[in-house]
Parts: sequence; structure tokens; C-alpha cells
Amino acid sequence: MASMGSRVAGTEQRKPLVRQLTQKTPLEINSPVGKIMPACAGDHPAIHHFLSNVFKAPVAAADFNNQLDNPTYEPSNRLLVRHGSIIIAHSRVIDREIQFGDQQLPVSYLTEMGTIPEFRGHGVGTALLGAVEQQMQLNGSTVGVLRTTIPHFYAHLGWSLCTTPVKSVAGAHEILSHLIGKQRQQEAERAVNPLNEPLKQLNIRLWRHVEQDALMRIYQLNTGSCYGAHIRTEAAWRWLFNRRAFDQIYVALESSEKIALGASLHSIIGYAVVKSGRVVELMVDQGRADVRNQLLQRICSDVIEHQDKHVTIDAQADDVLHKIVLQSGGDRVSLATPGLEVTMVKVFDPLEFTRHIRSSFRQRVRDANLSFPCELGINLGTERFQIVCNQRSTRLLHGKLGRSYLSCSARVLSQLLLGQCNISQAIKREQIIPSTRIASETAQALFPRIPLWFPSLDDLPA
Repeated sequence: MASMGSRVAGTEQRKPLVRQLTQKTPLEINSPVGKIMPACAGDHPAIHHFLSNVFKAPVAAADFNNQLDNPTYEPSNRLLVRHGSIIIAHSRVIDREIQFGDQQLPVSYLTEMGTIPEFRGHGVGTALLGAVEQQMQLNGSTVGVLRTTIPHFYAHLGWSLCTTPVKSVAGAHEILSHLIGKQRQQEAERAVNPLNEPLKQLNIRLWRHVEQDALMRIYQLNTGSCYGAHIRTEAAWRWLFNRRAFDQIYVALESSEKIALGASLHSIIGYAVVKSGRVVELMVDQGRADVRNQLLQRICSDVIEHQDKHVTIDAQADDVLHKIVLQSGGDRVSLATPGLEVTMVKVFDPLEFTRHIRSSFRQRVRDANLSFPCELGINLGTERFQIVCNQRSTRLLHGKLGRSYLSCSARVLSQLLLGQCNISQAIKREQIIPSTRIASETAQALFPRIPLWFPSLDDLPA
């Protein structure tokens, strides 16, 4: 099959990011009751049985086999703890690349981590998590990501809650009523001037496999400079479609049903992935609010037809979809809701991560209207360095602080780097101690709040 670059006209192909594998000893860690070892292909039947028992829900054989078909999957991505011949704990690591502003960063996801009830409370999970973090770093990742309903377990081991709310919910009837009212108001305003053309009604229908390139184009257009979006290869897209973890994919076209084969690349101007009333991913061409609204109208109509009551939006924190939901009487999904699955992150080496994103500091200084050179020291207690930005470059000076610096822990620095720290509150709580007022103001410029969004489509259970 031809590459994306040869078929998607006018779209710059993303180059695959090469991971820098660290030179460390092979993974070999002991837990309190057994050795932690990578899995092999022969362990798959026992792993499937373990997952079905531990997570109290049968894992469909088809879904488990789909995991094995992931183009990046290796049996060694799974770590096992055995007691004799029995698997008592398991975890799986997924290596990905994410967009982080104008940078591409290697990250690793932790999923399916669990211990059988008989061995909980003996430190097995803690030892396994330590092995997972070591494996992630061996694989060249700078950041670990996980989704969990028990954040307290990971928090005391250095993982931080991603504070960006990315879900909102409202009644399907209310959203549909709001959108129809808004559309009628726009039609009335346009009717005042006879030179205005009437609003165009788009063709909203179900997606077809031959239109894969169109969805790839729109996704890349919408995620090229955001924070957290997965960089999906053509093989990854095929795997997502074949896995069918969704109920429907809708596409919006300006043309009629009859379009030439291959001509849908730019005829499709928006798409939406939906599962059980949840809008998992909805993206449109830039400047096409009408496409977004009509896709959402169709989704709400189908949800009502299936007698469901609510629609949940999963989108970037600043996406207009959340505003539509709030205007319809809905709410953001609170991160403090008990039992809610939340996202947690961990930066393994804050200094190395600072090197990865140092090119973005200059633009942040300009955005904050600060003058060059701009300097800020970071005092971690055991380690100290200074960030120095000038007009052409950014340098990290080891062992130097300067007059204006912050004193904080490595964990707080990780939150600063990921844009998940409210600096003013952290200073009040003495989690950050600035040496001067200028240090506080410079920190606000260099470490702004960032709306992290990790797409859910890639990890939906089938």
C-alpha cells in the first residue's frame, strides 16, 4: 500500500520519531514473592485468563487477539510476576509518540496492571510498578501515562494527576434543542441580507473504509500543535478501524453521495467517532463550525432514537464542543468524582525533559512580553540548573542558579514542565519557593498551564 505522503496531497507527512534506547542492564527485578519477568508468546492464554479473573469482566478473545495485532505490540511489553507457575500480577506497556506543542515526545502508557486478591497488600504492585517504570525508560520514553480509578496508589509513588478536565456531559435533547435554535437564529440573521446564501445542509453519513486517508488528514490538521495527541501512523489507523472499538464513525461531506473513488480525501470535511452516546473524537476542517454543529445534531438524534438520555463529549480542553455542552445546561465531568477513571503522568527525568522542550521557552518569553535574556534557576536540592533564553537559543547551565530561582521538588518541577501546576497556589502552599518576585513572574511565563489531552480512541475496549 502506498504511503500516506504519496496519497495525501498537500499534507506534510510526519516523520517517525526514533527512540533513544538507554544503555542499561536488562530488566530483572524481584518482587516480595517472585521475580518480575517479561512475558513471551506462550504466556498469552494464561494472561487472557488472568485478565478476565482480576478485572471482574470477561475479556473477549477477539479483543485480546486485537491487542496482539497492534503493529507496535511485542509479548515483552507485558511484565509478569509468578508464584510458582501461577501469574499473580501483570502489566502492559504501550510505547507511543505524542505531540507536545511543536515537539514530538516518546511516551509509554501503562495499562492492565493488576494483582490477584490473595497477594494484594504485600508490595507486589509497588515492585511491579517500579519494574514498569524501568522498562519505560529502557524503551526511551521521557514520560509515563496511565488511566486509573485508584489514583492514591500511584500518587504516593510519584505519579501526578492530570488536572485538565476533558469531558463534559449534557442531555441529548437539550444539546439538540440548543443547536437547532442556534441554527435558526443564524438563518434568520442571514435572511436579512438577500445577497447571503442560505446555510448549506451537509451530507452526514456513516464512514467507509476507503475513506481512511480523509480522517487521517483531518486528525493531523487538528492535532499538529496540541499537547498530548498521539502521532498515529497509517498502520495504527488501520488497526484502530479493524479493531472496531466504536459503534459508529460519521463523516460530513459537502458533496452528494455520488463521489468518485479516491475523491473523498478533501470532500470529507469532518468526522466523529461515537460509542454508547460518548463522542470519543470529533474533528472538522478549520473554520467549519457548521460541520461540527451538524455532526453533533446527527449524533444527538441517533442517541435519542436509541432511547439514551445523555451525550458525553471527550475532546481537548479548549474545544468548542465543551462550550456547546455547557450552553445546553450540561457540566464538565469533575476529576474528583469517586470511581471516575483519571489520567496520571510521571516525568522520569525532569532535567532531560527540560532539554526536550527547551526550544519552546523562547516563544513563551515572547508571548509574555518579557525581555531577553531571560533567566530562571531551578533548585531541586540535590541538583540545580539555570534556564537561559536569548533571542536565538536556550541553554541549560548545570550547577548554576543565578539571583532569580525556584526551589521545589522534582515532582513539582515535573508538573511545571507538563503545564499541570497552578504556580500561584503552589507558592501559597510552599511547594514552590521563589527567591525573588522576578523568579515568580518568569516561572509564570516559562511554565504556563497546558491543556493536556490524550485521545481515548486508541485505548477503548472493544
